[in-house]
Amino acid sequence: SHLGAVLYSRQRRRRSIDRDEAGALPSEESTFAKPKPQPTPGALAKTTTSYASNVVKRDFVWEVSGLSWLEQQLAQEGRECTSSDIFHVHPNDSDSKYVLVYSPRGASLLHADANVCDESSDWDIYKFRDFLFFDENLRGTLALVRGADSFGTNLCYRFFVRDARGDFRPWGEARRVAVPARDHVACFVGGPDLETEAKGLFGLTFEDLLGSEWVVDDSITFKVEVEESVVFSHPSAVPQIRLGKADVTFEQKTPSVEV
Repeated sequence: SHLGAVLYSRQRRRRSIDRDEAGALPSEESTFAKPKPQPTPGALAKTTTSYASNVVKRDFVWEVSGLSWLEQQLAQEGRECTSSDIFHVHPNDSDSKYVLVYSPRGASLLHADANVCDESSDWDIYKFRDFLFFDENLRGTLALVRGADSFGTNLCYRFFVRDARGDFRPWGEARRVAVPARDHVACFVGGPDLETEAKGLFGLTFEDLLGSEWVVDDSITFKVEVEESVVFSHPSAVPQIRLGKADVTFEQKTPSVEV
């Protein structure tokens, strides 16, 4: 779509500037010159390569109140789900933004109209335009949606629901995924029952949910734990991507003493 192409171009340009990849092309001499080894302070003793140094963790809690009225209100809004406000995970990446989406019947997760969002002058509507680039046939009860992006990222996420005692209990296992880079913008969407035929919170129908321990004073509260390691380079812009951070220890050279 036109909106997707605009987002893709904007993100690629911003990322290239942020990573200092948008400068002039190297000269012919520098392109073919063999790189010279850098001097070292001593003999190499140990190298540690960390793949977790860029991981950031964020918890987000979302309460939906007036749950018994939700279906009727959504019918008036012309949609089958509701969504949280936007929250951010990685502080150094403006595309590391998310929403939670809840569909009481495990139906469509399209929480807004893309054309309406894109043309709106109301920020509270316009800001959701980046969260609609996914398969419109997706069905689920609760889902985590990452804003549309063409760069890859690595995620670990898990969902929780608060019980009558106030404790958050997990719904499903933690899931760790590598979201690949793409040549177009798209959202990542993950949820406990997206890939199952049976829908519903812990397998409950919406009627059973309303009378369960998960609903207190006509409200239900969700929590999602997200760990993210963003990838700041795109494979189309750099020869190769390396994400490990090396920590090098050298043995200091002991000066010789003449006797």
